[in-house]
This record gives sequence, structure tokens and C-alpha cells, in this order.
Amino acid sequence: MTPTERELDAQLAEAYWSTRERKTFAVDMAAGDGRRTTYRRTIYVRARTAQEATDWARDHRSMFNTPKQVGFRARLAGPIELGAHPAKAE
Repeated sequence: MTPTERELDAQLAEAYWSTRERKTFAVDMAAGDGRRTTYRRTIYVRARTAQEATDWARDHRSMFNTPKQVGFRARLAGPIELGAHPAKAE
């Protein structure tokens, strides 16, 4: 996904999820030694807030075979990331 598509996806995600109580968050998990990343994974979690999504991922980290030291970052999942494709205009 190009940076322009990522930006569009983030804008669409904000607009779509703003009216819903429960949202889908993409939780990025990453670990490394500072110079290079040794572990990276993205999981999708349904929650009310980004903090709830991060807490769920942290509590269930054994399901994903994460290293002991791993960072978590939650963001709203956008439609392009979730597999939606724009409809062609007729």
C-alpha cells in the first residue's frame, strides 16, 4: 500500500468508525533491538477504544508467540486494509 493509499485509508476509517460504538482496531506488535525489527505482526481486534484493543492483545499475547519484549500500537482499521475495493463508476 502506498503512502497516499495509507492516508486515504486512515481518513476513511475515521469517518466510518466515528458513528459506531464498537470499532475494529489494527494492533501492530513489533519487537527488535533498536537497529532492526525481529518480530512484526498485525492483529485485528473489536473494541470500544484503542486502549481496550491494546490491552486485549497484551493479555492474549501467548496466542501469537510473541517475544517477551514487544511493543503494541493500536489504530483504526481502514476499509482498504480490511479488503474492501472501491466500486467502479458506471
